[in-house]
Amino acid sequence: MSKAAEILKVRRATLSDLLHAKAALTPEMALRIEKAFGPDMDHLLRMQLAYDVAKTRRQPYGEGAFIATKTDTTILETALLGLEAERRKIENAIERIQKQLGVRRFEFHKRQAEARKPKARLKRKPAPARKAALVTNPAKARAAKAAKNAEATMV
Repeated sequence: MSKAAEILKVRRATLSDLLHAKAALTPEMALRIEKAFGPDMDHLLRMQLAYDVAKTRRQPYGEGAFIATKTDTTILETALLGLEAERRKIENAIERIQKQLGVRRFEFHKRQAEARKPKARLKRKPAPARKAALVTNPAKARAAKAAKNAEATMV
């Protein structure tokens, strides 16, 4: 999907919203799809319009609600089938592009998952403890320090 978004010169999220029916097809996007993948812009926009009309007729208005007729349902189903077919065409185009680039779908997703994983950090070895720090008794610490100074003066 990232490659298709790149070809269409839109954000990946924008294309995802369109393909998952979270956003409507705009004339600008229809033109981009036509130039990149070939389906007719007019046909795409007619399908979107038919879908929008059927969806609007099914929405409640005022006190009563419109009852969808068989014609409305047929229009909606036709529009959905057409959009599904166009979505499959776009996915096939994406797969062709990925094959041309030598990237298979599962490898692409595997790479994305690996990129999201937090990288393991190398554990540091603890610093060697000083002998003086190990001594908890202050008197013993002074005696150890004096012994160390005595050794230094002898050498």
